[in-house]
Order: sequence, then C-alpha cells, then structure tokens
Amino acid sequence: MTQRPAMTSMSVWFLVSAATLFPSLDPSAAVLLLAKRSQIIANRVNIRPPLMSPVITGLSIVTVDFDSVTSKIYWADTKEKKIWSAYQNGTGKQAVFSSGLMVTESIAVDWVGRNLYWTDSVMENIEVSTLDGRYRKVLMSRNITNPRGLVLDPRNHTNLMFWSDWGQNPRIEQASMDGTMRKVIVSTKIYWPNGLALDYTTQRVYFADAYLRYIDYCDYNGNNRYQVMVLQHPYGMTIFEDTIYWSEHYTSKVMSTNKFHGGNITTHMNNVYQPMGIVMAHPIKQPTAINPCSEHLCTQLCLLSTLRPRYYTCHCQSGWKLDADKRTCVKGNFGFTPFSDSLFAEFNSAEYKSVSVMSFLLDSIWRVKTDGTNKTQFAPAAFMGSPAGLAFDWIGRIMYYTNPTAKTIEVSIMLSCLGSLVPANKKLFWSDKGSDSGVPPKVASADMDGSNLVNLYTGSMANIGFITADISTMKLYWGVAGTGVIERGTMDGASRVTVVSSLSHPWGLTIYQNYLYYTDLDYEVIERVEKDTGTNMVVMRSGMSGLHGLKVHARDTGTTNACSSNNGGCPHLCLPKPDNKKTCACTTGFHPSPDGSSCQEYESFAVVSTRSYIRGFHVNSSDHSEAMVDAHIKSGYVYWTENSTYSTYKGIFKARTDGGHYTRVLPSGVGVRGIQGLAVDWIANNLYFTNAHKTETYLEVMAINTTFRMILIKSSEDQPRDVAVSPKLRYLFWTDAGQTPKIERALLDGTNRTVLASESLASPRGLTVDYSNNFLYWTDDVLDMISRMAIDGTERQIIRYGSRYPSPMGLAILGNYILWVDKRLGKLFQASKDPANTDQPEVNIEFPTSANLVGFNPCHEDNGRCQQLCFAIPDKQGPKCACAHGTLLGNGVSCGYEPDEFLVFSTGYTLNSQRLDPTDHSLPYPTVTLGNGVMGLDYDFREKRIFFMQYVGIGRSRIGYITTTSVTSPPVTIISSELKGLAFDWINNYLYWTDWGSPAKIERATLGGSFRTVIISTGLTSPNGLSIDYEERMLYWVDVSDKIERSTLTGENREVIMQGLSYPFGITVYKQDIFWTDWTERGVFRASKNDGSGFTVLAQNLEYLPKDIHVHAESKQEICSSFCQQFNGGCSHVCVSGPVGPECQCPHEGNWYLANNGKDCIQDTGKRCQADQFTCLNGNCILARWKCDGYNDCHDNSDELERVCAFHTCSATDFTCDNGRCVPLSYTCDYTNDCGDNSDEQGCPFPTCNPATEFTCANGRCISASFVCDGYNDCRDNATSDEINCRDVRLLNILIRLYNLRLAFSHTFINFAF
Repeated sequence: MTQRPAMTSMSVWFLVSAATLFPSLDPSAAVLLLAKRSQIIANRVNIRPPLMSPVITGLSIVTVDFDSVTSKIYWADTKEKKIWSAYQNGTGKQAVFSSGLMVTESIAVDWVGRNLYWTDSVMENIEVSTLDGRYRKVLMSRNITNPRGLVLDPRNHTNLMFWSDWGQNPRIEQASMDGTMRKVIVSTKIYWPNGLALDYTTQRVYFADAYLRYIDYCDYNGNNRYQVMVLQHPYGMTIFEDTIYWSEHYTSKVMSTNKFHGGNITTHMNNVYQPMGIVMAHPIKQPTAINPCSEHLCTQLCLLSTLRPRYYTCHCQSGWKLDADKRTCVKGNFGFTPFSDSLFAEFNSAEYKSVSVMSFLLDSIWRVKTDGTNKTQFAPAAFMGSPAGLAFDWIGRIMYYTNPTAKTIEVSIMLSCLGSLVPANKKLFWSDKGSDSGVPPKVASADMDGSNLVNLYTGSMANIGFITADISTMKLYWGVAGTGVIERGTMDGASRVTVVSSLSHPWGLTIYQNYLYYTDLDYEVIERVEKDTGTNMVVMRSGMSGLHGLKVHARDTGTTNACSSNNGGCPHLCLPKPDNKKTCACTTGFHPSPDGSSCQEYESFAVVSTRSYIRGFHVNSSDHSEAMVDAHIKSGYVYWTENSTYSTYKGIFKARTDGGHYTRVLPSGVGVRGIQGLAVDWIANNLYFTNAHKTETYLEVMAINTTFRMILIKSSEDQPRDVAVSPKLRYLFWTDAGQTPKIERALLDGTNRTVLASESLASPRGLTVDYSNNFLYWTDDVLDMISRMAIDGTERQIIRYGSRYPSPMGLAILGNYILWVDKRLGKLFQASKDPANTDQPEVNIEFPTSANLVGFNPCHEDNGRCQQLCFAIPDKQGPKCACAHGTLLGNGVSCGYEPDEFLVFSTGYTLNSQRLDPTDHSLPYPTVTLGNGVMGLDYDFREKRIFFMQYVGIGRSRIGYITTTSVTSPPVTIISSELKGLAFDWINNYLYWTDWGSPAKIERATLGGSFRTVIISTGLTSPNGLSIDYEERMLYWVDVSDKIERSTLTGENREVIMQGLSYPFGITVYKQDIFWTDWTERGVFRASKNDGSGFTVLAQNLEYLPKDIHVHAESKQEICSSFCQQFNGGCSHVCVSGPVGPECQCPHEGNWYLANNGKDCIQDTGKRCQADQFTCLNGNCILARWKCDGYNDCHDNSDELERVCAFHTCSATDFTCDNGRCVPLSYTCDYTNDCGDNSDEQGCPFPTCNPATEFTCANGRCISASFVCDGYNDCRDNATSDEINCRDVRLLNILIRLYNLRLAFSHTFINFAF
C-alpha cells in the first residue's frame, strides 16, 4: 500500500520526461501541411478534434515543404511561376524565385546543408539553390524528361536524393545530393510514380503510382520491395512515425494508413478541392545532423555529398565555374543555350550577366540577369510599335530592334524593313517577310549606321523567320517556315544552301562553335545539328509548347571597333562601320550641332499618334527627323490615351520624350468607350479629359502627379469629345459629338457653360487654341473642312475645304501655320492659318512657345495655395480652389471631410465614397486601398468610422475600420477570426441573410443565431444584398438574376421594384431611394424605392467589382427608443419592437405557449394557471400578488426576475419599489430595506439624533450611544453601521475591565503590568 503512490509518481514523471525527450509525443507539434491549389492548409491531426486552418493563399500551389530550423515553409506556385517562403503561421511571405521557373512539381528542403531542391517538368531538370535564393544552378538535366516527386536524406553522411520520373521510361532514381553517383533503383511495375516519402528509421523509400494505384516501398538501393496497399489516385505522400499520409486527387481526400501493413485506414480531410503536395511538419522529421558545410570554404553553393572524406562538394551558380582550388567561383567563358516563349532573346555577353528579352505579349523589350533575377523594362511598348526582333551590339553597347508596325530597324535611324537582325563584322543583317504591296521576302544587310543597304537573298522565302550569323565563317543562317527549311548563305550573298529540311515551323536560331541550335514551334522541340552539314541531329528538349527565341550565351573576347573606346567620341550614339569607321548619331528628340560635337534638343515638333504608335517629327520641310515631344513642356512628358478592349491597357499614359518613365496616369474609372480627348493646363498642372461610359460621358479634371480627380460635367445627352484648354484666357473648350454637334466653352472649373457653335457642324474634331490671336481651330471629317472662330463664337471662317481634305483629324497651331493629319490619306499636312492664304509655304519655327504667352496666373506658383485643385478664373486675381475629395473649408484653400450624407461602398480591394447628389462629383474621402478580399462594410456615424470585413482565406477574416476624419491613417484591425458577414443593428438585434441553397431563401434570426425563421422561400434565384427601410419597416433585396424586390420584415406584401438588371449585388435604402451596386456594369446606381423610377448612374466602370453599399448619414443612426431596448421589453425570449409596444415571440423548436399577458414562453405540458395567478417559467402557479415581493415563490426565481418586476404594477395598498417589487405601505420608512434597492426608505422624514447621547445609524435610526460597538446590530440595517470601526473601542473596554480586575485582585497579580 505504501509503494503504490510511489509507482504512480514514477509513472507520471516518465510520461512528462518522454514528452520532453521525444517531441513526437507532443500531439500539438505535428502539423500536416497540404497544398490544394489555392491554399496551403495546416491540419493538427493529433489534436481532438483536429484543428485545421489555411496559412497561405495562392493561385496554383502544388508542392510544399518546411524547414524546422527557421520554422518556415517553402512552396511553389505553378501559375505564378514562383517559389515562395513564409513562416508557418503565414507571416513574412517573400518570393525566393520569381523567374526562371515553369512547372515546379516538387520542392524539398535540405535542413542540414541549408539548400533548396526542386523539379521542373517543363524545363526537364532538377535545380538547387541556397535557401535564401542567392545562388542557384541546374543540378541535373540529362535524361530527365518528366520529374515529379523529390525527397532528401541529409542525415549524418547519408546525403542522398530520390526522385520519380513520369517520362517514356518511368522510374525512381537515386543520386548523391550533389548530383553525382546517379542510379535507377525502381524501373519495373511502375507507370505514373507520383508521391515519394522516406522512412528514415528503416531507410526505406515509399512511392505511390497514380496509374497502377498502389503504395509500395523498397530500401534505399531498390531492393526488398513490398506493396503496402491498393488505392485510388494518390498524389502527395509523407510519413510520420508509423503512419503514411497521402492525398487522393480523384476522391478529394487526405487519408492515412499504417506504414507496415496498410491497416487502420483513416480519412483526415474530405471534400478538399485538388489536394496536391503534402508534408508533416515536426522537428522529428528533420533531426539534427552533422553539417559538413558548416565550416566550408565554398564561395557560392555547398552541396552535401556521399563522397568521402569531406561529404560535400562546392558548386557555382549558372554562368560561373569553379577555379583551380575547387572552392572559389569565377565567371565562366563557356556557352549555354537559353530559350523562351517570348519572341526573341539577345544577350549582353560583354558583361556576361544580363539578357534582353522581347515579350511577345506585351510588345516590350525587357532585361533580366542570367540567373532570372532583376527583371526590368528596357524599352516601353508605346514608342516601339510591335518589336519582332532584336540584336545587341556588345562592343558599341547599342540595342537594335525591328519595328514591323513602322517597318523600321531602329536605334535612332530608319530603314524600310521588317524581321530579325544580328550585328556582325560591323554590319547589320536581317530577314524581311515582305508585304502584300509587292515587297518580296528577303535577307538584307547594311552598315550599322543604316547606310549601304543591300538585298542579299530573295525567292522561296515565304514566311521567313529569324536569322543568326556565324562570325567565324562569315555565314548567315535563317529559317523559312513556308518550306520548313533552315538555309545558309555567305554574308556577301554569293552562295545559298539548305542545311536542315523537313521542319514544320523553324523559329529561333543560334550558332555556337560547330553546332547550329534551333527551335520548331509546331514540333515543340529544341534541336542541334552540325552547322556545316546539318547532320547528327540531337533533340535537346521536347514537348515544350510556345517555343520561340533561342540564343547561346557565350563571352566574346578581343573584338573591337571604332566605338569600343570612349563611345567613339560621339555625344550620344556611336554606330560602327566597316574599316574601323563610325557614324555619330543623336537619340530621338535631338539633332547634331553644326560642328557635330554635341546633340541639341529640337525646339518645335509635330506629335502624331496612330492606333499603334506615337511619333514626333521635326517640323521642317527638309528635316523630318523623329523628334518626340509632349504636351507638357515644363515636365518633359507626352500624354496619350489608349482605348483597348482590355482594361489593363485602357486609360491615360505618359512617358518622357525618349520613351523612358512610361507610366499609367489614369489606371481606373475609364468608360467602356474610352477616353475621347485630353488637354493639359501646363500652368496649373491640371489634366482635362473626356471619359465616355456606356450611357454617359464625363468631362473630368485631374491634378497631375496626384490622385485628385473630379468630374466637372456629366451628361447622358451630350457627348464631349476633343478638349482644348487655354491657361492664358482661362477657358476650357470642347467639341460635342452628341445628337446636336456643337462646340462649347466653360470656365476652367466647368462652370458657366456657353455654346459657341452649333450650326454647320457634323463631326467637329481636333480642337485647338491659337494663343497668338485667341482663335479656336477645329476639323470636321464629315464636312471635309477646317474652320476657326473667335473664343466668343464670332468671326467664324473656313480655312480649308473640299475633297482634297477627305478626313482631317488632329490639328495644331505653330506660329503662322496650322498642321493637321488626315486619317484617310495617312499624312501630315501644313498650311497657313490665314483663311485668305491657300498656299503651303515653308514653316517658320522661330516663334515664342505658348507657355511664354501666358501672363500672370494665380495657379502658377504653389498651386495657388490650393490643397487639391486650382483653377484660374477670367478677370480674377486670386485662384478658385476645389476639392476632388471632401469639402472646401472656410479658408477657401483646404479640403475637409465633414460629416454630411454620402454613399460608402466596397469593392474587392477598396473602400469608396460617392456623393448622393449626382451633380456633385467631389468625393467625401479618398479611395482607401485595403488589398484583396474586402467584402462587407458598415459605419458608425457618431465615431466617424467606416467598418469593413476582409476575407483573408478560409476560416480567416478580419474586421477593421478607417476614420473618415483621417483617412490617410492606417486601418485599425479590431477582430481577426472566422467571419462570414457584417451588420450593425442598433435597434432590434435581428439578423437577416440570404441563402443560395436549394431552394434559395431569405431568413432571419437573433444576433445570437437563435429563433431562425424563413421569411421568403419562393420565387428566388440568387438573392444577395439586403437592406432594411426602418421608417416603413420594409426589407429590400437584390436577386443577381435580374431584379430588386421588397417585402415587410415578416415576408408579407412582396413586390418587384426593378427588373431586367444585369448583375445587382449590394443594396441600401435611404429616404425615398434605393442604391445598389452591379457587377456586370461595375457601377453604382440609384432609383426610387417605390417604383424604380428616376434611374440614375452614380458611378460606372470601376476598376474592381463593387460589393457592399451603405448611405453614411446621421439620420440612419439616430439614437431612438425601442420597445425592446430596456429589459428585452419584458419578454422571456424574443422581443420584436411593434408599432404600439413590444411583441414577444417563442422559439419555433418545441411546444411553447405565451403566458402572463403574452410576456413569458412556457413549455406546454397541458397545464394552465388561473387568471389571477402568475405562471412561473417552470410551469408552477403562484398568486399574482406574490410576484416581485422579494421571495422566491416559484422556486426558480422567475417571479423575482428584473425584467418581470420592471414592468410590474402594485395594488393600491402596496408600495411600488423602484425595482418593481411590491411591499406593504406600512413597510416604508421603517428603517428596513424591504424593497432590496432601499427605495422604500428614500425621502423618509427621519428625526435628527442627539449627538451627545445618540448615534445616527446609516438607515437614519437613532440609538443610544452606549449601544455602539457592543457586539449587537442595534441599528438593524444591512451595514451594521453601529458596529463599524469598533476595534479601538473594544480594546479600550477590555483594558478597562482588566484594570478593574486588577484592583479587585491586587494581592494576586502583583507583577501585572501593561
């Protein structure tokens, strides 16, 4: 008996110690990480019940692994083509690699050597890098066709890697982790080897076959193979202790079984969409091991190896090689062949570190390092047309590219050509596909400055492709898709032979040493042949769709030309020529100085835009050099519009005159019909533009380099198109292409509209202002006319008219001349602006610029002190300030956000605001960007807060708020949990929601989720947004099928308000109107809440889908009384505020009846109390006068509840306590708290006690002073006030009594002292 407790103590000690020594015994430490395309889910499978939560979101996540050292996870997203890392809680997300990846099938962390391994099924290789991504190399690529699973064993000199391959010879292979000692360990009875897992304790390889549907294992050498079980379609697999976990692709499950015999099959997750990679994260899965690399001297990569005695080898990133010491990495001089699905690729081999790639989709030239990092745009698309080929002069440091749109080869020179080019021997060579107008396909050459143009080869070149040069043999190679051949010719055009035939669509070509490398777009291969004979063909890569460009990256040494040193002495471009000569040229927008020593900027330009490109030309009959300029001389930018069908390329853009600093100025809010016209006020730095939506057209203004944007005019009848602005005259002009074409004028803030011309107009375009004589000029492409008039609409005259001007469009004034483009003729014309002069003389460009003609302007300096927008008004010395966001404050310059009434609505990324008045286009507060997942919103008017709910993944959402008085402050998060919706009900505490189930319905319940009731269940398709009209007690909702409906709060009197809508989503009601959002229209709309009349567009063509919507108004959140606000209206369960009082309701579950004047819900057992009795909640009956008397007569205290007594009334012979209880009138003022709240003792006329002989109790009673501190409650009050602070008094009484005793017995207590 005495030993049993000791054994129990020992047993407890053992369990605790075991959990410490063996972490796997800690159930909360094991986390199963599952990649399921859009997420990584963490499942703590050993907790009961299991705890699951998403930690990462993505687009197509297929593989995941973890690092126990840093508590990080690593995963690959095949759609983003990136490898990411983050902490296991999802924080600290960062991209390890964002380029150079195609389809990463599997990823594995070497937690010992601190490296990362992965397989790429498209690139057909296995790569490795340091965990931080700094150094990276292709570890294996030979005879790897479709790698899938990958696992590592880096423990204590084991240092092995295993991978599966789905290729033509399915197999499982093993190698040292440095890529050496490679061998096949499984090659029989295997078809689709998918998941791989290692059991470190038994040194076994577990593998799953998705086609043969089994899980087998074998030892590390492929021997002792054994089948564990047969299953459906396994994908990922991991092992933890004695259990195998795997993902089922077809059944959408995650399951487990015993690793030895396949028993104890358990389903851990059901209905998981596309479960993919899986791994168990736990410290025991990555045990501490010896790291031979911990003190290595490798300068880049240290890879674990089975090679004794060091057990590691040093490696270098791609493009580098090991030096003689086998530790240090130096830049290599060998070649390698990169390829891409872009159109072409060219290398900066002099620096041996960057690649220039022309993107086929974006029509741009990009630059990236050879390790895939630092991707930057080399040249924007807007100034390049559609580049199709490029070549880099690595000696002169110049990029050449072809522009098929302009039919040019461009550096800063112009030639009529199209195709690909290569620089070699100071010559340019290119292929030209020809044209339908008779230009034949050919191979041509020129000096690198564009001179000495020669056609080398023509004939049988249908659909000729790219070209490459073999400088060593002075020969050219090109592909011809029309005949499926690759041909070769000498650089002088003397001989031509076929090298490779029987191809389908040869595309990229490159030469390296003795080999010709090429791609075939249709056959999806990269192949290599002997460059001289075309024999000994080797397939380098196969099954690669979208193959285009190809180039060998190799270092050139020792080559020089006239531009090699100091740019040849040229100020801008040095273009080499044969015989060590050169030509100096100036970049676009500049021309050589008279002595050729410098490049000078053009002073005057004609800027011409087409649908494909923008060009600027020097306005001189003898010099039409390209000279791109802008409409904003002070800043050096040109602005233009793009009206693409794709929203990504729609808007207003700007760039420098040299093509740099390409920026999207207006990224959102562009109408479906695009931007029709724009003009720059270069003094106030305002950009005016017309924005054509589906049913309305806006005339807007935006302060340049800010987000301050305001609608000046909005119309569904007029259609403002071309815009012109005069900072000097302080007027805004525009043409109107509506049913009544006209030309209008307004002040710069859009006020004081005046029609200047409305007759003899058909299609007025190209509006411009002549600042020298204050005339307006315009074209009319229907009337074939160019006209002018004074700025007040008088003195209208025709400048040019007739069939020789079939389609005049854009128009500009330059000194005494007009310049215009004719759309039909495709030409730029110039003529005198004088109506009496029909000649076309030379242009005199010596005139002051328009900016110099502007006198004083109040907006010129410091934006006129205006916080947002500044407008100069005629005949006014001071500026007129305006607010794009907020309201102009009393000082006339600042903008504030006052608590007025406005709309608030959310999109998938932002919180937006909108004025209720459609003619007021200012915004109450700027748009707040919160990121993806913004859903519901609401507001608190008193605290000036906008609340939002943001979805951040399954089971994870947050509620936060912004303050409307300080919207620039970061949003505040107040709740982060699993949330589904958001509402702020300050009256009835009821929640209404829609359900898209079958059948679709609208329900309601208390905010606690109780008393759920279906109020609408018929005639619904997809009900979505809901809103309550509190004034009329009506419920409004949208059905995304096409309509808006309403009913009473109980589902009665249902009616359709609007029908035939596109995709209504959110809705709100305010006063006499309904407001709603629409996904298809991407807009916000308003109509009458009664019949749908007065339909008005408030916002349209938003960048993101609009979602929830509310009206921010004080009247919608008034502090009003509710019959249910106090004591739940006296109801025992549900209280609904009715028109004349509270209405009590009982739960629908179970049998209930209402008793006690309809206040209390009683379980119905068939028993009923009498009319003069009170029914207790437990069903007992008591006398009604016993209710609220301070005694628990019901035995469940329901007769004394606060909510019951609060509404209780007493008889005439009783006193009504403040808490509702009833006590006899005789109990009042008797010094006793009979009510329980002392209300029966309040205001009593108690006598004043005699301070000399009496003590005043807390309840007002007077007692003898001798009764104080005598140990008795003489006051008879709850506080026992006569016995408080009696310690000293009692001690004194004790001492007095002891003293008296001493006197009585002094003979006995002689030595007593105190």
